[in-house]
This record gives sequence, structure tokens and C-alpha cells, in this order.
Amino acid sequence: MPRLIFAGLIGGLIFGVVLVWQGAGAAGLVLLFTIIGLLVGLALWLGWRLYTGELDSEDIKALIGIIFSNRTR
Repeated sequence: MPRLIFAGLIGGLIFGVVLVWQGAGAAGLVLLFTIIGLLVGLALWLGWRLYTGELDSEDIKALIGIIFSNRTR
């Protein structure tokens, strides 16, 4: 599934380059769309791993709970 992340990264990069080629902005837009493509690819990869059962959804919920809790160490 790393191909999904790579495909999202390349897709965002191409979209950003085409947008800049059309005169819409600067290199920052290319980086922005590359990052958006990377995040979409990552979300698809994570969704696929959850769907196929390679990841346990309870573990993901616990990880998110630890990251976003306001507890101190």
C-alpha cells in the first residue's frame, strides 16, 4: 500500500505544477498540493489497512486518545 501514498504524492505534485504552469501562483502552491496529495494517499493507505484488518481500530483509537489528551507525563 505504500504505492497509494506515492501515487497521492505524485498526483499532488503534478496538479501543483500544472496550476503554477497556468500562472496561478508560486512554488509554495506546488508544495501545498504535494502535501495535500501525500495526506490523501496516507489516508487511503490507512483506510485500506483498517479495511483489510491489518490494523486494529481499537489500537488506533487508543493512540489518538494518547496524542490528543491533555495529560502531563
